[in-house]
Amino acid sequence: FDWAAWVMEVTLSAPVYWSMMLLSFSGAVIVSADQLQLAYHHRGDELFSWKFAIVIYEIFAFTLYGAFFLLGRFGLVDSISEQCLYAYTDATVKVFQGALIAMLRSREDLGMIRGWWVAALSATKDLEYLISRA
Repeated sequence: FDWAAWVMEVTLSAPVYWSMMLLSFSGAVIVSADQLQLAYHHRGDELFSWKFAIVIYEIFAFTLYGAFFLLGRFGLVDSISEQCLYAYTDATVKVFQGALIAMLRSREDLGMIRGWWVAALSATKDLEYLISRA
């Protein structure tokens, strides 16, 4: 759908312009629905609600991108304002999602380390029991 948006920008034909806009936004909707479906298949995973929230936030951010794009295409904002909106959204999306992903990964790593610790503790108790019975 990115190519459709690009073709929309460079064409001089009104029918091509509008069909590419429809194709571009249809592609965005299809990709968002696919992400939601893929995320929903993992609903039993630990920390699912946080991971699903990242997907929802991403779809919200991409909707904002689409809104900024339309504002610029219909001349409701000038190109400098449009670029400022893109830059601000890019920065905040990357920082926020990066922080959430780092937090989730560290939480998952701690869970894995805890599992190893429990297994080591169990093995230690078993070994102590065997030694005491020998």
